[in-house]
Amino acid sequence: MCSIVKRQFNWHYEAMSLYMIEYTYDHSLESLIQSFRPAHRQFLRDLHSRDIVVASGFLRDRGENDALIILRANSAQDVFKILADDPFALQGFVETCKIREWVPTIGFGAEGFDTEFPFS
Repeated sequence: MCSIVKRQFNWHYEAMSLYMIEYTYDHSLESLIQSFRPAHRQFLRDLHSRDIVVASGFLRDRGENDALIILRANSAQDVFKILADDPFALQGFVETCKIREWVPTIGFGAEGFDTEFPFS
């Protein structure tokens, strides 16, 4: 279900990393997906209240059935564990799930970012 996109650089942070998760859903299950959407959103709200989910929302160019979630975790494996309890995942609605570590360089989350790019 989920795949990890490998990092190209070695970044070293003491704090949790940020991850972008792109969900695509099985559009043939639209009516069933709608019935579980409140539980899915509550799951994400609960994670947001615990400062794990930074933001989430649907991708407008793909309708309301594909989404982008930004969350904090120690590793991509932790992201898998967190998302395993999502009602959409439990019901098998998630067709693909791409997990990518995200390193902000400007704006939110970029505090303390070293402007020297540590290529390795």
